[in-house]
Amino acid sequence: MARPKMSQEARARTRARIADAALALYREGGLEAVTMRAVAAKLGAGASWLYGHYANRTALLDSIWQEAIQSRFQTVIDEISSLDDPVERLRCALLGYARFALEEPEVFQEAFLQTLKIDRSEAQRSAPYLALLERLLDDAGQCGALRGELDTRHTAQMLWSAVHGSVSLPVNLSGMDLEPSKAIVFDVVDTMLRGLCMPRVHDRPS
Repeated sequence: MARPKMSQEARARTRARIADAALALYREGGLEAVTMRAVAAKLGAGASWLYGHYANRTALLDSIWQEAIQSRFQTVIDEISSLDDPVERLRCALLGYARFALEEPEVFQEAFLQTLKIDRSEAQRSAPYLALLERLLDDAGQCGALRGELDTRHTAQMLWSAVHGSVSLPVNLSGMDLEPSKAIVFDVVDTMLRGLCMPRVHDRPS
């Protein structure tokens, strides 16, 4: 008798469990530790069961990077929710992305420094960071914290590009004598926000 078909919700939960197991193996033993057989064994199942949820190892690896991105994104959201100042909320979002790169460099490199072969609709669903920056810029503009009207989409991409560049350049050009990302990313964020935002009382020279 054929097994009953899983609901979409149950299938999503199962895929999340698989991604968590794969990510744990990656953190324990690196990329080579993540095999279809090893992930299935960690969950007490056979490899054939795993192929029912992921077509191959490449698809499984793509999923664990997305799982890591979602987890880090939720951490940033939680941190932002505790802040009232619109500029500090922007700063928190930008530095949250940088902390991902600094605290989980291998996962960050696989997630953001590789060419992801995903279609446009999947990219929109799995990369909410740009939309978050746009929303935070809109909030800051409505509060009068920005210097004039801005194209929020353009500005959000500019901010993301600058932070991404500051953390990825020393990785991509590791043979050059560059300062480590941690030494410059805070200055990059401060410089961008000073250019975009109205001076606040505590920022003005006495």
